[in-house]
Amino acid sequence: MLSAMRTYLEYSEASGSGQKFYEAAVEGCTLTLRYGRIGTEGQTTVKTFPTPEAAHAEAQRRLADKRRKGHGDAVPGEREKRAVEQPALRLPKLLTPYRAALEASVRPYVRLRGSPGPVRPWESKLGGLPYRPAGFEWSRSRTNGRALTFLAQLNLAELPHLDGFPTGGIVQFRIGDGDVCGANFHSALDISGLSDDAGFRVLYHPEVIHDETALETTQPLPARPRYHGPASRPGTRVRAAGRADPGAHDAGTPPLRRAGRSAGVGTSGRGGG
Repeated sequence: MLSAMRTYLEYSEASGSGQKFYEAAVEGCTLTLRYGRIGTEGQTTVKTFPTPEAAHAEAQRRLADKRRKGHGDAVPGEREKRAVEQPALRLPKLLTPYRAALEASVRPYVRLRGSPGPVRPWESKLGGLPYRPAGFEWSRSRTNGRALTFLAQLNLAELPHLDGFPTGGIVQFRIGDGDVCGANFHSALDISGLSDDAGFRVLYHPEVIHDETALETTQPLPARPRYHGPASRPGTRVRAAGRADPGAHDAGTPPLRRAGRSAGVGTSGRGGG
């Protein structure tokens, strides 16, 4: 008569992303299987066979299959449960072959959040009156000469620092009044074509003046305002909701663009774009 048996296996990937155990125990005609993440009780399945020999044979078959997949003999309780490192991107199966290239593009980002309230010209905002030193010419499209619409600005001194970015100054975004907001989709869709800013502008003011009397307080309106987003309404105060290192972002949503969509809007009392 076959004696009772119990075999315990563990599996752990080098990256730490997979930490599982598998246990097979036979007593008489009963096979008990227990499996799950290391450090947990896991799940239990009980199977009954006509003979002890059949139960042992099934246990050995399952253990051999697990060993082929990388499981190895271990002692229960020796390894503690560890946090699993999350992938930088959650990808659909269709994109998993390109994970390495996509994850290489992931960057830390700052998530932005808006709140109602007065906002001064040099503060981070979405829409409203932009920061513009006296005499600083308003940006215009080099394609049709129309005034560009002010979309948003970020005072970098108000945000958590990101490597590779300045610690101060104001960066502004101005867009065209067309259906694609001035983006160049008519040439080859490569970096040279998409970075052609004839119909939009990204401006950087390294020095910030905190004196409203030294700033412009008017702005031209676009000749044909077809953009009806936040920039056409009173300005909105924008504050950082926190700094995030690369996390589990959805594929196709670059971190910086994701942060931009999180930008909310306090009222500046100034209309326009």
